[in-house]
Amino acid sequence: MSVARTDSTSSRRCRCGRCGTDYDAAVFADLAPVKTLGGADLADHVVHWPDGVVVDVRACARCQTPIARLSRSAAASS
Repeated sequence: MSVARTDSTSSRRCRCGRCGTDYDAAVFADLAPVKTLGGADLADHVVHWPDGVVVDVRACARCQTPIARLSRSAAASS
């Protein structure tokens, strides 16, 4: 599944919880994708998940630990 960045999420930075490497949105988007979790994947874990919001999981370039952040799905922005 392709994930599009929105203006509100594109300025956010994220950091690997294991090694501390810091990524801006553009670099995060280029990391190796691990998995994208949408509403159907999360239905057993949350009461309500917003339409068009996904959890984008990418592998840290330094230590390969998964890093997750919220994003808007490409389907929601079309």
